[in-house]
Amino acid sequence: MSDQQIQQFILAPGFSTAAKVTNISGRGVGMDVVKTNIEKIGGTIELKSVAGKGSTFTIKIPLTLAIVLALIVECAKQLLPFRKSASWNWCGRQQNPIMPQR
Repeated sequence: MSDQQIQQFILAPGFSTAAKVTNISGRGVGMDVVKTNIEKIGGTIELKSVAGKGSTFTIKIPLTLAIVLALIVECAKQLLPFRKSASWNWCGRQQNPIMPQR
């Protein structure tokens, strides 16, 4: 199995790195929900990880959704809009030579 295939386990239902299951962690509900919701809108998520350096999640969404001016995040049953430009910078988006940042 390649490193990339092994890393994809993080996105699998039931995967957990917790040593102990509690009411709020270790139940293996997390990144699989993110992956499912991204795929529902026609997008993809890719993970690349380097031991001792960190991980990069690349999320690709359809262009029709990419032109939306805000990123809506749900937290505690509230919808919170973030300006797209702020969320791109906040997420640490790197400069892409084909698509210049505004």
